Amino acid sequence: MTNKIIENYASTKNKEWKRHYNISPEGTTIGIIGMGHIGLEFANLASLIGYNISYFSRNKKSGDV
Repeated sequence: MTNKIIENYASTKNKEWKRHYNISPEGTTIGIIGMGHIGLEFANLASLIGYNISYFSRNKKSGDV
């Protein structure tokens, strides 16, 4: 998970492999597309670790997420 997509794309296009890690979940947001059973379980686990959750789903979910 990284927010340096442009830098990573440029380095791989130049046949390099530079990794930019963002290890700490504090202040990091995970985006989930589809909040079915798997998306909901993933969101619950990620929020326990400390990630912020942002999601897109056809139906609004109530509860912790």
